[in-house]
Amino acid sequence: MNNRRLWTVVGLFAALLLLALSTSCDGAVLNLRISYQGYLTDALGNPVAGNRSMTFRLWDAATAGNKVWEETQNPVAVNNGVFSVALGSVTPLNPAHFHKPLWLEVVVAGQTMGDRQPLQGAPYAMSLAPGAAIKGNGTTGTYSTTLTVSNIGQGGAFVAYGSSGAGVTAFGSPAVAAYGSIQSTATTVLWISGTSLVRNLADDTTHWDLQTNGAARIWSGAAAGGSKSVYYPVTIPSVLYGQPVTLSKVTVYYRCRDGSKGYIDSTYLLKQTSADSGVTLVIDTTDRTSNSSTSYTLNTAAANSQLSATQGALGLYLNIRFADDINWVQIGGISLELEHH
Repeated sequence: MNNRRLWTVVGLFAALLLLALSTSCDGAVLNLRISYQGYLTDALGNPVAGNRSMTFRLWDAATAGNKVWEETQNPVAVNNGVFSVALGSVTPLNPAHFHKPLWLEVVVAGQTMGDRQPLQGAPYAMSLAPGAAIKGNGTTGTYSTTLTVSNIGQGGAFVAYGSSGAGVTAFGSPAVAAYGSIQSTATTVLWISGTSLVRNLADDTTHWDLQTNGAARIWSGAAAGGSKSVYYPVTIPSVLYGQPVTLSKVTVYYRCRDGSKGYIDSTYLLKQTSADSGVTLVIDTTDRTSNSSTSYTLNTAAANSQLSATQGALGLYLNIRFADDINWVQIGGISLELEHH
């Protein structure tokens, strides 16, 4: 009775690849278990009866390799040589392990029973193998969709990664339908043309010419020059796909005719909080005097940079200092970097 042999009668009849899913088609939670049945005999080939201690291990290779899971079940009832167990009853199985081939090793009372056995997928589980296609013919009602993934807990329901291509590609009309907010770690960049400026005051003498490339060339409009302010209203979505937008950076593209006689001496970005109040997101008092096309980028104040459904109106002020009415400052455009996650 010390030497035993093990033959697999029914190796694995659970849908192994379905372990990656947490719910079935009717919404019932699946147990992460693998049903395993074997036939145990003694050295003479006689079926064994009684309780035995059994250890089950999963490896990533037929020999050697790495052990990815192990559990011991004691006792396991053996009736006329036949025993049945649910792997994962003691040590939980990790669905992440089943994206690659695995082999099962069985140890009875400290003795390894033959070679490791490769895991096989149930027929319907093959539809979830890499490269497989899941096709349905749903029309209306509860099961009108081909695949539904739900999580009744606190985490997410679906994660997709693409190492070099798209994580998810959708075709249809509409291609994507979302019920609720959409979270994204992507960054959105919004451009404002240099020609979108307005005078800060109605009686201001500041004037400008619109350039064919969308830039605005600004003069003081007064022989003595002086300090002039121009205003760029910023219209952006404050809530995008259900997620509040955070303004993280603003970049101003400009050049001066002669930076010693006409230059930007301060930049302000403000957010309106009510009809008669606001908060400052950017204050920059660095002189911008470049005679060649360039840009400067400013980070917003983190405390106030998130927009909302009630606070989203922005205004960018450029204070420009002129020595005369001959020199000009040209604003090519303004870009704003938005985050919505």
